[in-house]
Amino acid sequence: MVTVYSNKITVSVSGQQVTLSATLSPASSIITLGQSVTLTCSVSGGTAPYTYSWYIDGVNKGVYGSTYTYTPSTAGSHTVYVYVVDSQMRSTNSNTAYITVNKPSVTYNVSVSASPSTNLSTNTDVTFTVSVTASDGSIPIGTATLYINHANGTIWGTWPLTLTNGSATITLQPGLYLATGETYMTYYAVYQGYQSPTGQITFQTSKQPTYITLTASNTNPAPNTIVTFTLSTDGYNVAGTLYAYNSQANAQNAPSLTGQLAQYAISIGSSGTGSSGGLYPTQIAPTTYWIAVIGNVKSNIVEVVEQQVQITQISMCAKPTGYQGNVEFIVTTNAGGQGTVSLTGYSFNPSTGMVGSVIWGPMPYFSVVNGTANTTIVPGMVATNTAWRASINNVVSNWLYITNASSSSPGTIVPSC
Repeated sequence: MVTVYSNKITVSVSGQQVTLSATLSPASSIITLGQSVTLTCSVSGGTAPYTYSWYIDGVNKGVYGSTYTYTPSTAGSHTVYVYVVDSQMRSTNSNTAYITVNKPSVTYNVSVSASPSTNLSTNTDVTFTVSVTASDGSIPIGTATLYINHANGTIWGTWPLTLTNGSATITLQPGLYLATGETYMTYYAVYQGYQSPTGQITFQTSKQPTYITLTASNTNPAPNTIVTFTLSTDGYNVAGTLYAYNSQANAQNAPSLTGQLAQYAISIGSSGTGSSGGLYPTQIAPTTYWIAVIGNVKSNIVEVVEQQVQITQISMCAKPTGYQGNVEFIVTTNAGGQGTVSLTGYSFNPSTGMVGSVIWGPMPYFSVVNGTANTTIVPGMVATNTAWRASINNVVSNWLYITNASSSSPGTIVPSC
């Protein structure tokens, strides 16, 4: 038996890696809404080429290359991973990358304007408009505050304004009663700590008067009649004061408080005139003395005297007062007249209707003011049955009859109020 051996053949087998893995970087990122982050997927093992399917928050966003630029549309936490497949259909998932998206820091631009803003008189209305815009395009809501300062920097006033679609308006009279010489004021607005640029409103230059002329629309008004006082001067844009006194001597010493009945502020504009508006001077006193003062300059004195209405008619009625036998006598005159009432009681026979002699009178006088007067007595203490009459300056009233009166009962009254 013959053994035959062939030649040797050496076979070399190369070691090819088939394990597939994918790594996504960066593994975590923190950005602000509106910004982007670029993620890269690195693959090892498997057989190229590779296919990359990108998943964001668990949703397949499609097949892209090994890099992907992600721009989040909402703030919060987001996740990203990649599903990788090689040419031999081997597949794997990458690690998960975590993206934190913060809301952007919002800034606000605040502006405020005034109209009109120059050459203002002290009683000019000015409309201020505040506008606020946000860096993120949102519409600012809530309250902005308007500040107006005197020229020396002290605050004249603050006004909270509710924004509507990012703006608000208010109309003010910033020059009202400003001290003489205040030629301008500044203003600005604040919203959530953001302040607008400072603006300025300017006033007409004021001039102190050398004279004042005071006139009244009516110096002899009927009761309850409105009177308007007008000041005319050679000054302008100043504040004056109108005073009422109980005597001419006290008025000459204005602005002394002696005998002072009332005072009213009056603004003198660029025309050199000012008005008190409607006043009822006779409600202060039947006779009043008026004078205007600006600085050290005084006007003439205007005397206002209420008309005395001539009484030509008197009527009288009475009613129980609810206290024992007391009766209240009420006298009314024509046209709101004034005067002193004399009330007299007479004996009265209810059976015959005859009025007898005076049994009490005249009673203590009482006054009619603006057409009415009243007094209270106990007729039953005079006589059981009495007839009464009132008179003012020889003008007499109707008869008033009281029957069966006593100290505890008013009896029957005709006419009764």
